Formats: sequence, C-alpha cells, structure tokens
Amino acid sequence: MEKFEYINELMPFYQSLLTARQNEILQYYYFEDLSITEIADLLSISRNAVHDALKKSVNLVNKYEDKLGLYSSYKKRMKLFGKLKSLENKQVDDIVDELINMEDQ
Repeated sequence: MEKFEYINELMPFYQSLLTARQNEILQYYYFEDLSITEIADLLSISRNAVHDALKKSVNLVNKYEDKLGLYSSYKKRMKLFGKLKSLENKQVDDIVDELINMEDQ
C-alpha cells in the first residue's frame, strides 16, 4: 500500500493520540495534499520544522499501529464481515450491518 494511502487509513484510529499541531500538519500534508513549503508558509514555521514534525508524527502513528494494531484488526473484522455477508442470510446480513455501523461510529 502506498505510504499516503496507508497514513490516511491509520489516521482515524490514532489521531486522538497526536498533538493538535501534529494532527494539523498531517492533515495538511496527507489529506489536503499541501507541500512542505505551503504548510510552512501557512503555519509561519520553517520547512525543516514541518519536515521534522511530519517524520515524527508518521513514526508515532506507525509505532501505535505496531503496538496496538487497531487498523489491522479493523481490516480483519471487515474481511470476516464480508465473508458473513456472502452467506446471503437475511438475519446474518442484518447483524453484520449492525456490527459494521458500530465500527464506523
């Protein structure tokens, strides 16, 4: 998986563990596709500060995933839900839909 996509997938699971500034910089870079220079100008900080914050934040998010595995567990659950849905049983489908809705909250 491409790094941008991977970080985009991890962020909903771990953004609450980051500082507001780390979240802001990751948001600009990964979600709004701003360059390091654009972020530096926007936040009135140096490009080096943005680069360092990005590197540190990405490392933290990866560390959290390595230790907690929230995203990988989520992917496994979604795969299993898909298998259950393929059984084409109305009662099972209803339960799976409810479980998926709980996941997304």
